[in-house]
Amino acid sequence: MIKGIYIAWDRMHVPRYVGMSFNDIMQRQRHVNGGRSHNRKLNDFVKENGPLRMEFRDLSQLSDHDVRTEEARLIRHYGREDLGTGTLLNGNDGEFGPYSYDPVLRSDAARKAAKTRRRSKAARMANETRGPEGRSLAAKAAAWTRAHGQDPAANPYLKANRETQS
Repeated sequence: MIKGIYIAWDRMHVPRYVGMSFNDIMQRQRHVNGGRSHNRKLNDFVKENGPLRMEFRDLSQLSDHDVRTEEARLIRHYGREDLGTGTLLNGNDGEFGPYSYDPVLRSDAARKAAKTRRRSKAARMANETRGPEGRSLAAKAAAWTRAHGQDPAANPYLKANRETQS
């Protein structure tokens, strides 16, 4: 059962992390400030800037779903640094999954970031077919054909010709 939610504040009173706690606040504080958090960005921040002050909100009277909803609400309220919406070092929108699959809880910025990540993966896959100049091999083959005529046997960018040259 989840005991509550904590907000970790830096020395300048800026919120840096929102999380749930299954333990007492002192154990959570030792965990976060000891560099043992699952969040690498948070560990690096503590290492560079010193310990964080913890604010604990006891929500043990609420259901786990309600506590998770409150965590997601606070993350939306303070905003995430990786999305450019705030100062939190949280890596997701809350504990409903990596991108909060609940559409009510999911922020517009997180939806856009998820789409960007999908496009980036597609772009990385497309880059495997690119040559050293950055253009796709199909575009190079088309440009070579326009410049040098229609003889496909001489086109070095066509796949069949590249395989015979190797």
